[in-house]
Amino acid sequence: MLGESDVEDQLLGLMNDERAANGLPPYVRDGALDAGARAHTELLMSKAVVAADPNAPVCPAQTDVPVETWTESWQEDHWCPGEEPSPIQRIQPDWPTRSGIAPMENVGRGWAFRQPPDPGWEPYDGIVSDIHHLFMAEVPPDDGHRRAILGPDHDSVGVGVRIFTRTGDVGGDQQQQAYVRFTVDFAKP
Repeated sequence: MLGESDVEDQLLGLMNDERAANGLPPYVRDGALDAGARAHTELLMSKAVVAADPNAPVCPAQTDVPVETWTESWQEDHWCPGEEPSPIQRIQPDWPTRSGIAPMENVGRGWAFRQPPDPGWEPYDGIVSDIHHLFMAEVPPDDGHRRAILGPDHDSVGVGVRIFTRTGDVGGDQQQQAYVRFTVDFAKP
C-alpha cells in the first residue's frame, strides 16, 4: 500500500530529476523543514475533509502583510492567519541573518475519482505527478512553482503530503474520490 511518505519521496524525486536535467544539484531533505511542511499540509487537509469541495482552496490569499521586518504576499492555501505563523516564519524565520535568501513554498492539491469503487485503487502518485507537470509547464511571469523547483538559491527542502479517500453516492452510483494535498518548503541553510 502506498503511503504518504512514499508520495513525499516521489515528489522529491520528480523535483530532483528536473534539477538534474537543468544542471542543478539535487535538493536535500531537512527534517525540520519536513515537520513544518507536514504540519501545514495537515492543517489544510483538516479543513478540506470537512469542506463541500475538498479540492477547493481552504485559506484565502494574503497580500502585503507586514511580518517582522518584511512584507509577505501569498496565494491561497499558503497561509491560514490566526492558525499558524506566516510561511516565512514557519519555514525559516532567521533567513535575514542566516543566508539573506528568503525561503519559498509550493502548495499543491489535486484529486481523482473512480466509478465503481475499488479498494486497491491508489492514484496518489499519479495525482502528484500531474500537479508537478503542471508546475513545470508554467511560463513567466506566472511561473513561481517552476522557479522554486529550479531555483539555484535554495538547497534544502521539506516535503509534506496528506492523502484522503472517500466513497459516496454521485447520481445514484457509488464513486470513490481520492484527494492529495502537499507542501514543499525551500530554504538555504
